[in-house]
Amino acid sequence: MKGEYYSVKNFEKYQHYKDRNPPWIKLYNSLLGDYAFCALKDASKMHLIAIWLLASRNSNRVPADAAWIGKQISATEKVDLNCLVSGGFLEHYNADSVLLAECKQNAMPEKRERRAEKETEGADVGFAEFWDAWPGGGRKVNKGNCLAHWRAKKLAERREQIAAAVGAWKASRDWTKDDGQYIPMPLTWLRQERWENPPAPAHGTSTDPDMFAPFRRHMTPDQLRDALKEDE
Repeated sequence: MKGEYYSVKNFEKYQHYKDRNPPWIKLYNSLLGDYAFCALKDASKMHLIAIWLLASRNSNRVPADAAWIGKQISATEKVDLNCLVSGGFLEHYNADSVLLAECKQNAMPEKRERRAEKETEGADVGFAEFWDAWPGGGRKVNKGNCLAHWRAKKLAERREQIAAAVGAWKASRDWTKDDGQYIPMPLTWLRQERWENPPAPAHGTSTDPDMFAPFRRHMTPDQLRDALKEDE
């Protein structure tokens, strides 16, 4: 680890200031639309921003020591540098400016690469169909976060149940009335596991049996109305 360090990827592109030790850094709101950033755990998001601050003090060369970094940024949870490297936010170098992460990636056995690809593909199974089936409109948003949740919760294993539930909800009263304004955002629906809940009946159906159907066949409307009054 001696002589190794981390650098923030593309740091100069976004922190293009003349003073190399500024009291601040630039943080762009486009970060909220970055899928890799949104996929990080909340703790890692805050660690990353703090590491950017630390990098601004050290000419973008942060010692490769997770414990030291944790103390410098006052982290209360363990700093996971590997996830920040794999997410494309940090690059790992040795003292001779050799990119270590890239070397390690190239050294990965081919079988391991294929296995990792298959695992990723397997985690995505059924998501494209789910997203395409979801009703359109202004509430059909956060596709990237939906996919991350789909993978994290292994919803590919429940894709058939989810697909059937989406079809039933699309025909329900709640989703078809008032121009679909009661259709939730797909991420909310997935997080709350609403595929487990039975939807309201479709338009034109009723959950209550018609108890007066037998009488209607033998009574006029006036007779039926008088009978109901007597019952009251």
